Amino acid sequence: MKSTIFLASIVIVATITTPHALAQRAAVGTQRAAVVVGPRGAASSRSSSAAVSGPYAAAASRSTSAAVAGPNRVAVAGAKGGAYTTQRGTTVTYGKAGAAAAGPYGTRVGSVGGVQVQTATGRTYTKTSGGAAAVGPYGAAGRSSNSAAVTGPYGATSVRRSTAAVRR
Repeated sequence: MKSTIFLASIVIVATITTPHALAQRAAVGTQRAAVVVGPRGAASSRSSSAAVSGPYAAAASRSTSAAVAGPNRVAVAGAKGGAYTTQRGTTVTYGKAGAAAAGPYGTRVGSVGGVQVQTATGRTYTKTSGGAAAVGPYGAAGRSSNSAAVTGPYGATSVRRSTAAVRR
């Protein structure tokens, strides 16, 4: 039994300096990947991250994903997220994740995501959403939900909505 493994890794670092001492930017990034191939299937994985900083804003992000394929099933999963700050002091943080699988008895998928915004004056806005679905030999089902919340100096409020469906 023989398996083959492929690996790769890249790191990028850059600093940009302009004639103005304050206008300096720095960027850092990494990427890693791996693939395994064997007699019973294959698998892969990938990860990357990046960050940028400057006199007016800063940002960072990260992404990962994986996939597996075998004689009876295929599965994929991934996640992504990050944050950045604007020059006026507003911070935005975001993220999402998802997965899917297919096999001899059906297919299912699902995902979830969210974002949060915080202003320099102390107001916060948050929104999340998620969904899932499945299809099999006896029917299909799905659902989704969304929620949002706002807070500020005078109070807070929130909203939530959900839906579901089944088909035979």
